Amino acid sequence: MEPVPIPPHLRRLRRLARMPSSGGRRPPTPPQPEPGQEASLEALLNEVATNLTEQLAGGSHTGVYGRDEQIEQVLQTLASPLKGRVILTGEARVGKTAVIHEAVRRIIRGECPEALKGAQVWATSPAAFIGGYPPGNWMGSLDELMTAWRERPEIILYFDDLASATGGPGNDDDGPGPDLALTILAHLRRSTGRMMAEAQTEPWRRFVDRYRDYEKIFLTLRLAVPEADAAHEIVNRVCEDLSVLREISIAPEAVNQAYDLTGRYFLDQFLPGKVIDLIRDSLTVATPTEKATLTSDAVTARFAAQTGLPRILLTDDEPFDDRAVRDFFRTQVLAQEQAVEAIVQSLSLLRARVNNPLRPMGVFLFLGPTGVGKTELARALSTYLYGSPERLVRFNMADYAYPGQQWELFGNPYAADPAARRGQITTRLAGHPFSVIVLDEFEKADPQIFQRFLQLFDEGLMINGAGETINLRNAIFILTSNFGARLIQNERIGFSRGETIEEREARVLAETENYFTPEFMNRIDAVCVFKPLSRTVMGEIARREVGNLLKREGLIRRELEVDIDDDVIEHVVDTGYSQRFGARYLKRQIEKTIAYPLAQQINRRDPEMRGGTIRLLMKQARVASTYLPEVEAETTPTEREAEAGEPRRLTLEEIRAGLPELEHRIAGLERFHNVAAAREERDALIVAMSDTGFWSDQAAARRKLDAFQRASNSVDLVDGMRRALEELQRLCAAERVPVSEAIRQFNFLLRELPRVELTSLLTGRHDTLGAFVQIRAKGRPEAGRKWLRELAQMYLAWAEHRGFAAHVVGEELNRTGTTIAVTLALSGYAAYGLLKGEAGTHRLVQAGVNGGKEDTPQKIAAQVIVWPELTAETEPPVPQNFESEFEVTSQSADHAGLFVKKLTARATAALRSTGRTLSLAGNLPPDDLAHETVKLLWTDAHRDLIAVGETSAPRETSDGAEGLVRTYLRHKERGVRDHRTGLKVANLKKVLEGGLDVFLEAALKGNQN
Repeated sequence: MEPVPIPPHLRRLRRLARMPSSGGRRPPTPPQPEPGQEASLEALLNEVATNLTEQLAGGSHTGVYGRDEQIEQVLQTLASPLKGRVILTGEARVGKTAVIHEAVRRIIRGECPEALKGAQVWATSPAAFIGGYPPGNWMGSLDELMTAWRERPEIILYFDDLASATGGPGNDDDGPGPDLALTILAHLRRSTGRMMAEAQTEPWRRFVDRYRDYEKIFLTLRLAVPEADAAHEIVNRVCEDLSVLREISIAPEAVNQAYDLTGRYFLDQFLPGKVIDLIRDSLTVATPTEKATLTSDAVTARFAAQTGLPRILLTDDEPFDDRAVRDFFRTQVLAQEQAVEAIVQSLSLLRARVNNPLRPMGVFLFLGPTGVGKTELARALSTYLYGSPERLVRFNMADYAYPGQQWELFGNPYAADPAARRGQITTRLAGHPFSVIVLDEFEKADPQIFQRFLQLFDEGLMINGAGETINLRNAIFILTSNFGARLIQNERIGFSRGETIEEREARVLAETENYFTPEFMNRIDAVCVFKPLSRTVMGEIARREVGNLLKREGLIRRELEVDIDDDVIEHVVDTGYSQRFGARYLKRQIEKTIAYPLAQQINRRDPEMRGGTIRLLMKQARVASTYLPEVEAETTPTEREAEAGEPRRLTLEEIRAGLPELEHRIAGLERFHNVAAAREERDALIVAMSDTGFWSDQAAARRKLDAFQRASNSVDLVDGMRRALEELQRLCAAERVPVSEAIRQFNFLLRELPRVELTSLLTGRHDTLGAFVQIRAKGRPEAGRKWLRELAQMYLAWAEHRGFAAHVVGEELNRTGTTIAVTLALSGYAAYGLLKGEAGTHRLVQAGVNGGKEDTPQKIAAQVIVWPELTAETEPPVPQNFESEFEVTSQSADHAGLFVKKLTARATAALRSTGRTLSLAGNLPPDDLAHETVKLLWTDAHRDLIAVGETSAPRETSDGAEGLVRTYLRHKERGVRDHRTGLKVANLKKVLEGGLDVFLEAALKGNQN
């Protein structure tokens, strides 16, 4: 469309705009009072007011349209000897200030009643009075000003936001001060001075309810919101004026865009002011040229700069790619797919404009233990929406746990201090209506606060103690809570240890809904349960945090390179991995383990030195650092390591040459696991889980949870490798390649890919499930217990290295209360498929005493049984007479276990049809422990059915020992021999610390062959 042409009748306005004067008559010189009196009054006014007459006399301005009647009423009321005071009320941005300013201009031009000619208008506000005078002496200063004003009829006071003149600042003794509104009222009663004021409609109504005499003193003129056609006409005429004044044409599309943006996001403001303000602001930053035109893009850019919102939410011209948005949040917060998906869906609704505009932009409840990414996701959302994590406003709700503390948040209407009346929410959000508001530990707040937020989440509006209506419809609320954290981490007594993470989440949600009211939960857009972080994810976080650490100013300014050995990263993860404290503890460990040695090396150097390399390496189980000067650093890594007798390290050229092979291997994994389809299935299930009716059918919900777990496992398994490869490609493509970081990332892929590729060898029906592992000691009670403990620790360490969740389900005791067996649960993708070949005898050969002869080999055996962690879809069918099939006993206990510090319950289950029995002791309540025991026994009873097509009958090993899986040698010759494959490994210690993958891979390949 063509720009709006400049009408001929506005050409004179353009000429006047170029003139240095005000474009007409100067304001008449007011009568000169006594010199001392004038100086005293003006000095007092200068402290708290602005001379509006001087301000408006110079410069150019736009016209005020459609308000002539109201302007004339203002002037006539001011001139009237019976009233002389007028207040304009109306909604925000309807034009109250514009009417006042135009009345002042007419007084300046002499286009007013005779009584007003030569008058001066001074603008002030209650906030200016409170801020301009000392708290202990403000009343005396105000009295002095108002007394002097009574003697100066040519001075008209103009009060902006008069309705906020409630209360007053405290005295020196911190007691409540006199009421500002009453103080002003007392002076108005004693004087005939002229005054104008303005206020929004609802605050003024509440103000006069409290101070009724103001209604008698002021004539109220209400400015109604103009009809749509009238508002459009006003906007168009003001735009014509602005175009002339700025010498920039305004495209119709720009005006339309201003209507669209302010209509969507400035719901608490009204036409025509909000549109005019945006157009005026956009013109202010524009550069006039001969053919300059204000476009819709310029308006969008200005609105984005004002609000911080990304263009992707402001204009349809910017493409919205769900996958790109999802990837942004996934790189910020790892392994929390449900939460990321909830955020992406919310942004998609905002983009498509199908969200409810009369509510906040989003209300989310984040549940989970500490350090798993709840606050990090809130920061990422603030960064995505507003360009900075600083737009995040946090309230620790544990600070508002007592009755009455709601006033601190929402404002106390009876407080003397204006800030206390407004409340902390209003105060902290002042000037930042577009924010991410985090309410930490929300469940700890006083229940009365829940009710206040209930209304806020429903309407997006809050009325504070000062009577102000605060618009929070442009804010996103994130409620965080540790509620249910112990359930998720599997630490709570009474929680079923055999449940999946997803089933635990269902219980967390059920308990959360019981804690809060249904009405409150209905105001939540999405409840996101954050899972504990696995060791694999913690490794990714560690590499990312180390990368961020190396970008710090102290290293860049000194032009230092940092070379960190892979062993250091592994050490950081080993010492910093805590399922309980999550990534927060890991970050502290990085600061202590890596940042401190770097700081030591930096502080030892000459401050003027530049360049060189600091190397971090492991020495005697501790992180050590060394500095390589620039000359030495320029030596190739191969030469330097050859001189030091170290293994040769990769070069950048070798890494780049290896990228295609890595791409090929990861693409193969994506095809094998059908990641694209799995991702679609998982995303669809996430949508289904967000529906409040999802949990009504428990059986259907469990089936869907199992499907979600399978899909998530497939996606997470391969996506981690894909993210690592993309990061490596980014490093190699950088203008200045951080070689050490690229080497670390390359080595990580070389180390982790084979472990992931093992899953492509799994073909059994249950291979992708988690696993239960039972280890039973055979013979030699004391030595057998020690060997049982070592084997159990080996499997737990292996699970930790692979990032699986692992815990002890229970222990089996003999008649004397001694542990003879332990049962572990290893929850992770393909745990059963990898471990099912471990079933059989594991023999330890060590030095012992036999018949008085030392150094005689002692053979100790343990039996390992592996069951799949069955899901609702894979469990054997339960017979109708299920309860009569089992004989179950449970009782309290008080024993110390091998792994469970205090065994508080024992349960025994017997399957009558087969005579099989299973006994467990643990720290679950007896009934829950009995349930777990029956479940494991039922799975064991169908081991043959489960094993069909997966494993063969007891096998004959290469040395003729039936069922012997592995021999661990700790006598003369040390090492491990795997009887399934014939593989021998010399490092026994590494195997017992969880290094099983070499055997598992060989066994899987052997089975495939």
